[in-house]
Amino acid sequence: MEIKKHKTIQRSVLSLAIIIGLMALFHTAYQLYFIDRGDKSIDRAYTQAVAHRLQEDVNENALQSRQRISKNKNLSFDTVYINLDREVNRGIKLESSLKEQGFNSKRFSAIDGQKLDIRLLENSRVVDQQMAISMGLSNGWVNLRKRDQFKVGQLGCIFSHLLALKESMNEDSDYLLVLEDDVILPKNFHQTVKEVAAQLAESDFDLVQLSGQNNMKFCQQSKFKFLHQKICRGPLDPRRVMQASSKIQTAKFSMGTWAYLIKKSSISKYIGHFTLPLLQRPSWVDKQAPIKYWGPLDIYQWLFEDIKIATLHPTIIDVSDTQSWMNQDSTSSQ
Repeated sequence: MEIKKHKTIQRSVLSLAIIIGLMALFHTAYQLYFIDRGDKSIDRAYTQAVAHRLQEDVNENALQSRQRISKNKNLSFDTVYINLDREVNRGIKLESSLKEQGFNSKRFSAIDGQKLDIRLLENSRVVDQQMAISMGLSNGWVNLRKRDQFKVGQLGCIFSHLLALKESMNEDSDYLLVLEDDVILPKNFHQTVKEVAAQLAESDFDLVQLSGQNNMKFCQQSKFKFLHQKICRGPLDPRRVMQASSKIQTAKFSMGTWAYLIKKSSISKYIGHFTLPLLQRPSWVDKQAPIKYWGPLDIYQWLFEDIKIATLHPTIIDVSDTQSWMNQDSTSSQ
């Protein structure tokens, strides 16, 4: 009787082992075919080129020259607008508007998140395992639900802004005006930017937000609860009442990175928060908090203790589409 019982247990264990093995084999096949090779838009050569650009060091001479900032009234600034190659008409429209207002602008070809090979970025140590998992790569047996994933467009947004800032360091100017391609320029914008630059020069702010979407419900949303202590107290509180003024003032938390003016002397400090592999979770952020809720650039930049952000109130830049390219997932047409 004991021998028969023992054999039954052995058969059960063997059957369970076979089932687990088959599940592992199926999971591996699924991972390789549907995730690693299933998206035809992924471009490994493109990904490698992006990784190389991100891994390049900032030119030391440019870095040293940017530590000095002019104090004269005729402050110089470069203008760059970020535009996807597959949205070239947006870029043409914006460039035309900029020319009409006297801007000498430069187009930055936005990093297309849909083309990025996340596994290759992880293997190249451009993103860490935590970020890769948050973007849908498997961690053992568990795949993050799509609605909880960090979007490829959001990663492309981070890469685009980082590279636009980084590459601007070689330009001989005091400030950089960064625009996304769906902004709507107000009248006399060129003069406004010059006035903002003059104010920024006399302040200890690092950058001025010229756009932003206020989320008055942010401090009541449970998904952002882990950020409430940081964001919902003091000057960052999105519920804080601000007085309308043509003078720059301490910004309150807002969503969007559509338009801002940054000191070239502050760029190295800013991009220093994006050391590879991305993304460095602030020590005070709950380890269980999904990257989706703290990693997007328009949230992450507010978590930097040493970056002082100013704004004009009300903001002077509107956008044609608040669901812009950086917020789209890989299935959207953007």
